[in-house]
Amino acid sequence: MNPAVKYPLKELLRCALRGDYTQLQLAELFRLCYAIARQSVRRKIFAHGLHPNIIGHSEGDLVLDCIAELFRRDEQNVLVEFAKYFDYQNIQIEGEAEEMLLIHLRRLTFTAVSDNLFRIYNEADPILGKILRNVKIAVDKSTKFRLEKHFDDQYIVITTCDQLAHRSSMS
Repeated sequence: MNPAVKYPLKELLRCALRGDYTQLQLAELFRLCYAIARQSVRRKIFAHGLHPNIIGHSEGDLVLDCIAELFRRDEQNVLVEFAKYFDYQNIQIEGEAEEMLLIHLRRLTFTAVSDNLFRIYNEADPILGKILRNVKIAVDKSTKFRLEKHFDDQYIVITTCDQLAHRSSMS
């Protein structure tokens, strides 16, 4: 995905972190995050059999719910989640290429989508949420298993044997 943007991404992110963006810049950053999140949500719906209609949401509603927290502002109009992410990752906007900034934006958006989809489905089916939570806790405590992230999906991996990563997956 190489989205066409009206403003350079570097400028959009710089303004978001300073809080001096215009409404057009904010709308452009939102449009970009929405496009990335929609791609992620669609992939999860089709690949994992998620059914947004079960929880009373459309695909578009899920996307909006997933990225809404990214656009929370503080009293100086700084987009808080963007600032936390770029500060925690120690990413200097000025020193990064546009392609790398897009990669970082995709990571931030994918993380928001994954976390919020879990939250949304947990609210809709608390028992499933408890099961998933307990599996994550068990894997964290185990020395024989670990969670690995490939693109936007998490997998439980056995640490004591060959992962056969060079082999294709089963149909």
